Amino acid sequence: MKYFLCCLLFLISNSSYCMANEKYLPQQIHLSYTGNPTEIMITYTTLLSTNNATVHYSPISKIPFLSLEVNSTNISKFTDGGTLQRTVYINRVLLTDLSPGTQYYYICGTEEYGWSPIYSFTTMKIMGSNEPTKIIFYGDFGDTNSISLSHIQSRVMMDNIDAILHIGDIAYDLADDNGLVGDQFMIDIEPIAAYVPYMTAVGNHEHAYNYSHYINRFSMPNREISNNMFYSWNIGSAHIISFSSEMYFVPDISTITEDIKKVDIQYKWLEDDLTKANEPKNRKRWPWIITMAHRPFYCSNPVGDACTWAINPVRDGILSRGHLRYGLEDLFYNYDVDLELWGHEHTYERLLPVYKKKTYTQNITYHNGTSYYNKPIV
Repeated sequence: MKYFLCCLLFLISNSSYCMANEKYLPQQIHLSYTGNPTEIMITYTTLLSTNNATVHYSPISKIPFLSLEVNSTNISKFTDGGTLQRTVYINRVLLTDLSPGTQYYYICGTEEYGWSPIYSFTTMKIMGSNEPTKIIFYGDFGDTNSISLSHIQSRVMMDNIDAILHIGDIAYDLADDNGLVGDQFMIDIEPIAAYVPYMTAVGNHEHAYNYSHYINRFSMPNREISNNMFYSWNIGSAHIISFSSEMYFVPDISTITEDIKKVDIQYKWLEDDLTKANEPKNRKRWPWIITMAHRPFYCSNPVGDACTWAINPVRDGILSRGHLRYGLEDLFYNYDVDLELWGHEHTYERLLPVYKKKTYTQNITYHNGTSYYNKPIV
């Protein structure tokens, strides 16, 4: 305990000394899963380049405290497309060989310029653990009037949340005011995202400058290939797939895209991922297949969005070479997707299992006035 207190006092003193160099200090710290349960990606921003990024960390029970170290040169210069052409630096540090179900403390920064506050995270639970997997998910969450943020923070601190899913429309908007709105939003979510992996899907409000803020600010699995647009990962008994509904539309409007190539690439990736997820050994290990994307298949809002159209391009497909192609409802049905999470509509709706505009009530049980959808038998 004495060592912990001395170390903590040193860190506080060091940070105070470096306040004059605050543009070099880490901000907007957030975690993400990588697809490997023994890894955590730590992403943060500095306003000036530090040339290297360092994380000190240790399991909560390890002495000496914060004795492990990872150095990274994975620092990207990101210039906003607005009139001021503001530049920030996105730092990425990958922690590997972590023990499952273990709490770690960490700080990030540099010896030269100073350190972040001390944060913590808990790695994925051991497979087969009897503990439930707890996930918070939402979409369309901005920096203004974000009255839910304190409640989310309370749940993260008190309820051992395993992941947060933000299903598009982030900050409103990440690029607004030369990127300052995005900076402030990422600072505001740091009290949750620095403790729990913050996993995302792209929405229509991320469209500015060819989605550059979304692509650069986040670090999702498969990022090097898909620019955060589509990826999958496993947690608990679930295989979660994030994809882009925006590829089906001209950016930020409800006009169907003519850029079929991007839709084709994502569709083939989805089909390949679902094929692998349904291999018997994988489906037994992760029986729930869950998808997340922004614009939904169905909705009841009379606002003219694609989810109210007779032919929804995301659900039914895009007319190409005389046929509707790349529709995802048939794909998800054929590969036994269990649950789909959506945003965009600014209302809370829960649907019974539905296919081809018809609801199904098989595998529904009722207890104390609540309906439960049970995992299908594979």
